[in-house]
Amino acid sequence: MIEPKIKKPVGAANFKRTKIVAAIGPPTDSYEMIYAMIEKGVNAITMNFSHQTYDAAKRQTKWIRKASAELGKPVAIVQDLAGPKIRLGDFEGFIGVETGQQIRLGYETNYETTGIIPVQYDLSKKVARGHTMFIYDGKVRTTVQSVKDGVIYARVENNGVLLKRKGINLPDTDFGGDVITEKDKADLAFGSTQDFDYVAMSFVQTAEDLRSIKRIIKNLGSEAKLMVKVETKAAIDIEDNGTVRVFGETKAAAAAAVAKIQALTAEIEPGTIYMGKVIRIVEFGAFVNIMPGTDGLLHISQISNERIANVTDVLSEGQEIKVQVADVDNRGRIKLTMKDIEQA
Repeated sequence: MIEPKIKKPVGAANFKRTKIVAAIGPPTDSYEMIYAMIEKGVNAITMNFSHQTYDAAKRQTKWIRKASAELGKPVAIVQDLAGPKIRLGDFEGFIGVETGQQIRLGYETNYETTGIIPVQYDLSKKVARGHTMFIYDGKVRTTVQSVKDGVIYARVENNGVLLKRKGINLPDTDFGGDVITEKDKADLAFGSTQDFDYVAMSFVQTAEDLRSIKRIIKNLGSEAKLMVKVETKAAIDIEDNGTVRVFGETKAAAAAAVAKIQALTAEIEPGTIYMGKVIRIVEFGAFVNIMPGTDGLLHISQISNERIANVTDVLSEGQEIKVQVADVDNRGRIKLTMKDIEQA
């Protein structure tokens, strides 16, 4: 690893606590683009191993270290593992669905010949009657009615459309530790030979999931730290007092956590009540931390986009409140209105 020479020390008052993480892709696959990203303030660059090739990873790592050294700005490199592909499969066009309709889903099926919607992961071995499935990142909500011969029968809860390769969120489903795939293990072995600072893991549900991957990293002789992506409700416990514990523990066995807001809000039901704190008043509403906690606990902040008259007459920064989710829009934003807010 190239140790960049820092041009001058940064005082604590000017230290940037919020970090900018950028994913590298085809448009940024050049030394010039990577240099420009770091120059503009990027603190970490992720490589998505759902698509990344090993040759590209080697090339980009050299570019990142070179640009980091030339600019005197340390930059972390994150190996982002693919994890289990919980997505719809391939089919032509789109599939329109309506409230009350029954749909069928199966592992790598052919929709045109069978009418069964393909899924890239065999969910028939994991889901059960009554489980909720949020398809297309929450745009279409369904409930599992039965599972038979590898086919999932589900009831559609709202009108919508389905597009190929869109994500599926399963807040009720226990994957039983099945979150590290054979591809992930091969990618970890490759990563152990590279100059990666972090390994990012998807679809984590328990602290044991973290310990399992940490054992693999250690056994490979890698010094990379573990970063987890919090994107399932199963990873979060909400206590009666509003405290949120991640992976069932106050401090998870990971060096860093990234909350994927859109994936999490896809699993938040309208009508749910949370404890919260007003963190900033703005013209059209308030930023509210709806899941407050202390060190090691998850925080999610979303903005109310409802126009509220005289909001400062009702709320103040730092105020403890109870909020009820009025709606979650298709961009993953939680909507709150004044009638949903009470003094805590």
